[in-house]
Amino acid sequence: MVIEYPITENEDDEDKTYLNLTYCFSDYSDKELPIVLRAFEYAFSGNPAAPLRKALLDAGIGDEVYASSDCSIKQNLFGFYAKGANAKDKDEFLRIIEEELKRTIEEGFDKKTLLAFLVREEFKYREADFGRIPKGLAYGLDLLESWLYDDSLALFHIECLESYRILKEAVESDYFEKLLKKYFIENNHSIFCMAVPRKGLTNKKENELAASLKEKKDSLSDAKIDKIIEDTKALKEYQKAPDNPENLEKIKLLKVSDIKKETKKDKNSLYDIKGVEFLKQDIFTSGIAYLTLIFNVNHLSLEHIRFLPMLANMLGRMDTKELTYGDLSNEIKLYSGGMNMSFNNCRNIKTRKINSYFEINIKFLYENKKKVFELLSDILFDSILDDKEKIKEYLSELKSQGESMLVSSPHTVALTRATSYYDEMFKMNDISMGIDAVRFISELEKDSDNSVDRIISEFKMLVPMIFRKENLFINLTSPKENQDILDDELSDFIDKLYTNEIKKDNFEVKVNKGNEGFIFPGQVQYVALSGEYYSKGLKYSGAFNVLRTIMAYDYLWNNVRVEGGAYGCFANFPMSGICSIVSYRDPHINNTLRIYRELQEYVDNFDCSDRQMNQFIIGAISDIDLPQTASIEGKSNCVYYMTGVKEEDRQKVRDEILNCTREDIRTLSENIKAAFSIEHICVVGAEAKINDNKDLFDEVLNLVE
Repeated sequence: MVIEYPITENEDDEDKTYLNLTYCFSDYSDKELPIVLRAFEYAFSGNPAAPLRKALLDAGIGDEVYASSDCSIKQNLFGFYAKGANAKDKDEFLRIIEEELKRTIEEGFDKKTLLAFLVREEFKYREADFGRIPKGLAYGLDLLESWLYDDSLALFHIECLESYRILKEAVESDYFEKLLKKYFIENNHSIFCMAVPRKGLTNKKENELAASLKEKKDSLSDAKIDKIIEDTKALKEYQKAPDNPENLEKIKLLKVSDIKKETKKDKNSLYDIKGVEFLKQDIFTSGIAYLTLIFNVNHLSLEHIRFLPMLANMLGRMDTKELTYGDLSNEIKLYSGGMNMSFNNCRNIKTRKINSYFEINIKFLYENKKKVFELLSDILFDSILDDKEKIKEYLSELKSQGESMLVSSPHTVALTRATSYYDEMFKMNDISMGIDAVRFISELEKDSDNSVDRIISEFKMLVPMIFRKENLFINLTSPKENQDILDDELSDFIDKLYTNEIKKDNFEVKVNKGNEGFIFPGQVQYVALSGEYYSKGLKYSGAFNVLRTIMAYDYLWNNVRVEGGAYGCFANFPMSGICSIVSYRDPHINNTLRIYRELQEYVDNFDCSDRQMNQFIIGAISDIDLPQTASIEGKSNCVYYMTGVKEEDRQKVRDEILNCTREDIRTLSENIKAAFSIEHICVVGAEAKINDNKDLFDEVLNLVE
């Protein structure tokens, strides 16, 4: 099966084909099979040393290879994917997969790899941390995977401890190999699909649609056309008409007086360990330690900082002096719930100082603390950073993932870029995780033979400049009775940090003013407008939280989504004094910008019923009072500390939300006017739409080069 997907006229179609081989088998009634398939995912592609992944990449098939399973439907699916391939790779892709499947059946899976995956999965199951998704919703979705098809199996995928016990014991047998043979080698129920790029496909489809609509219109009588026009007018009037107050009154609501008046108490306690700030939060964690090590990098130049996201991605995926990268991945899964590294930025809301930092997040059971710190030290101090082939491989993978991110989250990309035109922290965000970051990696990847030496040089220089005692800040989320358990390991770790003399650079970021339009192969737009009022001497108020809710359920909802036809539209008014709006899957550009420009007038004349005001206030509080897992609550407390937000600041905001009046909302019009007095615009959209509105932009570029 071959399908086509659109790329822009200026894009190169080389290395843009997607290859996929998917198997379908069994059904919802095999309790252990979903876990087994996820273990296959890890064994074939999730582990950096996975043989199938390595074989495909070594053969030059794709720049990103992965496996994925889906057990949410009646029959299970398992697919192998290669992204960034070419059509000519089809036969070799299929041959390598078949050979690797047969080799695995004959020689067996690496048992430590399977066990490592199962231990990590059981940890995640016991932890039950679904991030911002409520547990009830997450469990409800799990229930439906079997409950939809058999009422007696409603709890099938909820009660899994026995399944993990069975599978861990089965690792020592040929259980997994037999299933691999049954569901893959002996199964003819599979499909190969290839998605190939085609220039001009978007315009072709638009022209075909226009021709089809014209043909349809030409076939209609004048009376039928008049009827369609009348129905369209009636629809628009219906969309604009307010709901019947009598019907609205039938819906029961909370009252503002029902809402708790006090903000969450500050659980931060600041200590010192060997001269390093150590923030602790007394939060119940079910026996898990959530540890964050934060290394300030403000002493690095921007040229060096550009390499930090890459370093964060590659550390932990390279061989060390003691372990191969495959063994290292297994050890991390066996002894922790995760060890993740990232590069981030934050701003103190009072001093407005921007801090950039290299962050390491680890979660583990206290019984494994010694092993966890051994692995961490091995990664930070003994990683082999000059493996050219692995760096080339990861560089290609990062480029692929970055381009996928640009296309899958263009609203976030556009909003970050628009704010980066005037704000230094968002410029840093763009450099580390936005358009700028992807372009930097793409440039390195294009000339990888020469770039690799530069990357190795940067890594070797950065490691001893980052991992130093004077840069370190520690955050621990754990019940008070467990908070001293890690002191010995932390002390030893601090003693291992680099102490050699280094040259410190000036941290300086320059914003690039100028609006941009980015062309991507889609038929919709993502329209971002951003601005600030803090430089004009205006202050933040908790009423902005209420205004954000009003935007979501009234002004932007009705104008951009209901009448404008966009799939969504979001506004954000954080404590930093930034105002930003972005639409999602939007058929328009100019009409949407007109609505944004009329926001100040809407706010200046804002009015609503007491009932509506009550709803807006409760909606604003619901965003603040979201249920939090232990890890998220601990992370939030750490962010409050780093950004200078104290308990009294949060209480002030809460009071301003709960006591918000219509006049308080109208007062914000001055802030809105000041923020958007200079329009910082970024649009990601279809080529024709961008070019039709090119006068809006200082520059028009391809989103993916």
